[in-house]
Amino acid sequence: MRILLLFFVSFFAGMHAHMPLAEANQPSLRGSWELTFCGNPDKSCDLTYCFTFTRVAGTVSEMPRSGTWALDPYIHTGQWVQHGDVVQFFAGYAVNRAYISFTGILNGSERLGGISYVDALVDGTEVYAGTWFAHRVKTCPRITPTKSRSGLISVPQ
Repeated sequence: MRILLLFFVSFFAGMHAHMPLAEANQPSLRGSWELTFCGNPDKSCDLTYCFTFTRVAGTVSEMPRSGTWALDPYIHTGQWVQHGDVVQFFAGYAVNRAYISFTGILNGSERLGGISYVDALVDGTEVYAGTWFAHRVKTCPRITPTKSRSGLISVPQ
């Protein structure tokens, strides 16, 4: 019985010791990324913006893999957090009572697969949603969207 107990203790201690190593080998979100939005209901992928992500550990709930993002720093900024390969980035804007939220999967260090995004006014009078995808780029140019949408990306146009 004592040998069995020692086995379980050493097994779980060894498992715990390897967890940080697995996290350390995983790519982290940072740098410039070109995101293409595929809006509902038709999923037409016709709007592209460039986002810049900066890792600032502890920005979101003291999480080590978190930081800030900017869609042209003069337009929008927000926060992001990474849990394994799942990435969430978001922002709320009190001035225009709008919010934007993205969820995706970091696929290596060069590609992001978007699960969903929501861009909306808090009162629900205007809501855009859909999927998205992204690839890493060297730098973001000054903002010039590929297509102007009549609505949000959270409001200023």
